[in-house]
Amino acid sequence: MKDSTGNAALSIIIVMIVGIVGLLIIASNMYSKSYRVKNSIINAIDSYHIVHSDITGYSNDCFDDPTNSCIDKINQDLRKEAYFVGGNRNNCLEKRILNNLKVSESDLIFPKSGDSFQGYCVFKGYNLDYSKHYYKIVTFSALNINAFGIGTLIKIPVYGETRLY
Repeated sequence: MKDSTGNAALSIIIVMIVGIVGLLIIASNMYSKSYRVKNSIINAIDSYHIVHSDITGYSNDCFDDPTNSCIDKINQDLRKEAYFVGGNRNNCLEKRILNNLKVSESDLIFPKSGDSFQGYCVFKGYNLDYSKHYYKIVTFSALNINAFGIGTLIKIPVYGETRLY
């Protein structure tokens, strides 16, 4: 009887270790995907600004473009990464996100009230003398368990900033 009790305890310990290692792998995969998406958004905004900065009479601001080519490029990159986070605009306006970025609700420029939530938020920030601006990007590292009907279980924000324009 002593051997069977020892084997059961050993089996439980092995299952727990495998579970913990599996959770660590899932968490690192979630975070790396949201980190890649954040960098992709920053690169799209920077490249849009560089391409349109020399054209006179044309807005070089990604989010003021009437053709939405910059936002379309960002959303296309999100589809390539298979990045999906459920939610709505209120995810961007959570108190912990606003406090961490040191912004107010009025600084949120994407998604606007009519836009659909694509899993990222963009806030506009200014340098000390308000002569230049930059963007603060928030993506979410999310654990989706749609197979059990739970949806998004955990959302952890990942922050980034563009350079000054």
